[in-house]
Amino acid sequence: MQERFQAHVAGLEQEAHAAIRRLFKHNIFNLELPPQSILAEDLFSERTWEFLGLGRTQLIVAGALGGAALGVGLDAATIGASFGAASVIGGIIGAGAAALKADDLLSGARLLGMQLGGEQLRLGPVNNIQLLYILLDRALLFYAHVINWAHGRRDYDSAGRQGAASHGSKEGYTASWSREERRVGEGFFTALRQGKELEIEESTAALHRLLLAQFERIATQY
Repeated sequence: MQERFQAHVAGLEQEAHAAIRRLFKHNIFNLELPPQSILAEDLFSERTWEFLGLGRTQLIVAGALGGAALGVGLDAATIGASFGAASVIGGIIGAGAAALKADDLLSGARLLGMQLGGEQLRLGPVNNIQLLYILLDRALLFYAHVINWAHGRRDYDSAGRQGAASHGSKEGYTASWSREERRVGEGFFTALRQGKELEIEESTAALHRLLLAQFERIATQY
């Protein structure tokens, strides 16, 4: 089941990258990735998860936000009887869980939530926000490479990473986002998991604005 899921996500990513190429008419010739590019790695490889996405501390903060979001849901369920205590506890639990499972958060191996009850095995939904940031990083890096190629530059290794993360060993863009920018991504991820249409619509629009700003920052480098 997990292999089928990963293949499905990887296929969707390939379609997205192909759409980026078509925007710049690169579908009519061979666009080559630079040597040793992280984009040449499989989406779920250990190297991808090591060098892209958020850093360990950033993931712990994201875990705290996810726990707080769960707490807000508990407060709503009790009609505020907990006076916000559930939100505080949820944040502590979220941060603690992220800290205890930091290795899992940095690996694609423990990607999906798994529940086992009786004879039924349920896999999903995705509970690791790192997948979101890795997908974003790979799309942004691919866009930077296409921009380079469109402008006749082939020195992607040196020029294509300007503005990318200088956050530890991370090679993407999202690790260098501000806390407010990462909060946009976390709000989008939480909204999808909760399945609330209004929140999904609002968070999607916010993420769209953030990505447009990031695209502009990348484009101005070339």
